[in-house]
Amino acid sequence: MPKVADICRTIIWVAVCLYAFLLPWGVSGVHIALGLGVLAWMVRSVAERKVTWLGKPVGWPVLAFVVILVAASLGVPKQWRGETMRELASFRTLLAIFLVASNIRVEARLKRFGLLLVGSLALFSAYASVARLVMLARGEALHFPLVVSESQLKRIERDVQERVEDYERKRAAGLEQEGTRPEALWLPDLGSMSEAGQLAIGLPFGLALLLATRDRKLRVALVLALALIALNLILNMKRGAWLACAVALLVLSLAEKRWIALAILAALAVAVALVPAARGRVLQSLAGDDGHRLKLWRAVPKVVRDFPYGVGPGCSDHAIKNKLLVPPDVREAMPDKDHFHSTIAELAVCATPLAVAAYLWWFGAFGVWAVRRLHRMTKDSASRAIVLGGLLAAVAFFVNGLVEYNLGDSDVTLMLYLAMGLAMAAAPTVVTRESERDRGDVAKAEM
Repeated sequence: MPKVADICRTIIWVAVCLYAFLLPWGVSGVHIALGLGVLAWMVRSVAERKVTWLGKPVGWPVLAFVVILVAASLGVPKQWRGETMRELASFRTLLAIFLVASNIRVEARLKRFGLLLVGSLALFSAYASVARLVMLARGEALHFPLVVSESQLKRIERDVQERVEDYERKRAAGLEQEGTRPEALWLPDLGSMSEAGQLAIGLPFGLALLLATRDRKLRVALVLALALIALNLILNMKRGAWLACAVALLVLSLAEKRWIALAILAALAVAVALVPAARGRVLQSLAGDDGHRLKLWRAVPKVVRDFPYGVGPGCSDHAIKNKLLVPPDVREAMPDKDHFHSTIAELAVCATPLAVAAYLWWFGAFGVWAVRRLHRMTKDSASRAIVLGGLLAAVAFFVNGLVEYNLGDSDVTLMLYLAMGLAMAAAPTVVTRESERDRGDVAKAEM
């Protein structure tokens, strides 16, 4: 049985490696790696006749969160149950937190997983940035995600062509119209929310690793990787991701008292200002153009009153389409939206304010725990950067979730769960090692 346990440990290590590397490129492979890791964890527990489980600090909050979601699904109408079951099934990925936290306890491996994640995200960012810059150089409108099917691309091209023809007809008729010729626009909605959320988490996480790295070659590699991630974050044009990254960098500057985080934040602000489309996105926000989000959020209290037990996980689109709940102009302006563009709002509508309370407990407990652990670790601790990176990932995810429903996006949540799991795995190992060192120093002094 010891050999079986050793084999399972190796399988878990390989599964988490695949998880970290494949994450920026798509979730299909990540789900397979996660499933393989969880299965190996179960077999290992049987072989060792004990359950290796590290649930603190998020174990109870996550359990409460899941129980509330399940309870909210019980009264869902029969015709909506398929959507609810799919939404509930998506939260099985929460196991990733505990898989990593309970099974990856070697400092060297923890750092490798962090570096692997940042490196893979940098490679993807290079690919995405080059593709976007090529599209810009060819004069193509960057208003659709980087990877689309051929049929989707043709439909988008037809839509652009129809708007160009409509513009030309109005101009020929001498009619006044706002804006410029459609094909000349660099439209800002070029990237996916999933990609933006990952970048907002990856940049501060990678910076935490950089600040703790002493090897010169590795520092150079990390600087290059972070530059690629930052470039893609700017070209992605998602304002929520920019805000999330900025707040995480501010937290980093406060936690480490490092001016470099503020300098990077200033550099990002300058870079955004120099890109015309990015500058336009910021000006849109300052002018109050929020894409009808505020009007949508104002409908939340009415939905909660009318559905005190929640409309059911995954069923918020039915509330959005209800004429009595959401203003008509919002429904007309957002016909393709199936959620409330905010994690807090979505949870309140789908699973009652109790789900919001559990969500806040979850992130609050993790944040308090991480800050306390950081205070107990020495500045030269090899794993301190992993704990700090987990904290920054949670901050970025939470802030981005204020304006996007990123909890329902497996690409982003899987990155958060990996960062949280790594942080939880790092802290106990380091604290134990440092405590033993302290006891040894005391013993020597007494001699």
